[in-house]
Amino acid sequence: MINDLGQYVDVNEMACQMMGRTRAEVLKISPADYLMHEELEKRLEGFRVLLEKNRLNLKLHVEKKIINIIGLIFWLQKLMTTVL
Repeated sequence: MINDLGQYVDVNEMACQMMGRTRAEVLKISPADYLMHEELEKRLEGFRVLLEKNRLNLKLHVEKKIINIIGLIFWLQKLMTTVL
C-alpha cells in the first residue's frame, strides 16, 4: 500500500519475497528503486490518475516489469485502487 506521497505504508510478504527484500527494507524504498526505468513513468501516470480522480471505486489493472535486489527481472500484475 502506497500513500499519496508515493511512500509505502504497508506491504505483503509475497511482495517482499519477489523483491528479495525484508518488509523493513521495502517500507524504506520507493517504486523507483525496483521498477525498470521504462516502466516508472507509466506507473507514475497511473498513480496520478488515481489521485486526480480521487474516487473510491476507481480501479486500474496494471502489469509492470520489476527488477529485484539481485537483478532478476519479472512481470507482475496488480490492481491499483484508491482507499480513503
